[in-house]
Amino acid sequence: MPSDETPSLLALEYEQLKEEQRLRIGTRDNLVYATIGALALIVGAVIQSGSTVFLLLAPPVCVTLGWTYLANDDRITAIGVYVGNVLGPELSRLSSAETELFAWERRHRESGGRPLRKACQLLVDLLLFCGTAVAALVTTWCGPGVSPPLHLTMAVELAVVGALAARFITLVR
Repeated sequence: MPSDETPSLLALEYEQLKEEQRLRIGTRDNLVYATIGALALIVGAVIQSGSTVFLLLAPPVCVTLGWTYLANDDRITAIGVYVGNVLGPELSRLSSAETELFAWERRHRESGGRPLRKACQLLVDLLLFCGTAVAALVTTWCGPGVSPPLHLTMAVELAVVGALAARFITLVR
């Protein structure tokens, strides 16, 4: 049997979850800028040195930041689902509310145009985190003086980038 404090505790849980979600959104969005900045530094090193071998830094950078982006995005979504499917209904039940609490957590996913927005975001994410890494690998592969051990390194990097791309695609919600 719930106590009189249960609704207050659930409201506090909601506030804490939304704060975590806000922080994760900020972190996730800043990872885009961090990736662009890191890629700019890598391109600068290539231009300054005249060697494309520095481009081999792009795949690990893109995979690391892309994976972190995905991890934050997954937690952001999980918080929204929990608030909409568990916390809101429980608070509604305890308060005998006539209306659905935290309806936004569900309803914004039902809005028109969402599939197109999700497809565009997937395209942008794939281009930034995977496309740039593949472009760097192709540029290096086609460059002069690439040794067989370097080809092996590039093949491994390409496989890891492919795994990241697959993860982006499977997490589209």
